[in-house]
Amino acid sequence: LEKRKTTLSELSQTLPNHELDPRDMMRLWKALFKALWWTDKWENQAE
Repeated sequence: LEKRKTTLSELSQTLPNHELDPRDMMRLWKALFKALWWTDKWENQAE
């Protein structure tokens, strides 16, 4: 989980925030968190 937090913060720092519309940012973050949620769900089923 710690590694994932680092990845998220790195992503947010590398994203060109000033070039993106706020709505695009929201769409991007929603997609990102959905992907993380599905990864968790899949990992839990695998155990």
